[in-house]
Amino acid sequence: YQDICILQSIDRLSNNKIDKSHPGFHIVSHLCELAKRDIALTLYKIWFDNESKETIKKFNVFSRELGSQKRIKLKLSGKEKEIEKELETLRNKYLAHIDSINEKVSVDVDVMTQVLKEITQKLSDIGDNTIDERITPISMSSINLELSTQLGMLSITKDFINKEE
Repeated sequence: YQDICILQSIDRLSNNKIDKSHPGFHIVSHLCELAKRDIALTLYKIWFDNESKETIKKFNVFSRELGSQKRIKLKLSGKEKEIEKELETLRNKYLAHIDSINEKVSVDVDVMTQVLKEITQKLSDIGDNTIDERITPISMSSINLELSTQLGMLSITKDFINKEE
């Protein structure tokens, strides 16, 4: 979720005047692109990749094999259909290193965030503390993580993002 916090922090700062010619801007812009790709590749790996042994679908089956009585339907709201092709293309370009694809890929960060929230909820639903008492629900909201990321972004961008006068 650090990637989402980074993107949300930059989004909050983007309401300010930005000096796009400052070298720091290009670094933060690149950091945002890497964060988007990281989120996209994570979503692909845990939900969409049919060849992986580490998807939530397989974890759901494994949880039942361990004795969980929970039967969780692994269906999302449909938002994932909006980004599935883009995630697969990103995976092929940046994870599998298929450099011959020249297609520019743009994935909606808000949709990725929503899908990640839904997947997080499904994973929390699968977790069964009757199997192991250490299992706790996953939470995307961490005030400490959000504040430290915001402070870090303010520190990094102080030279090229200024409040509108």
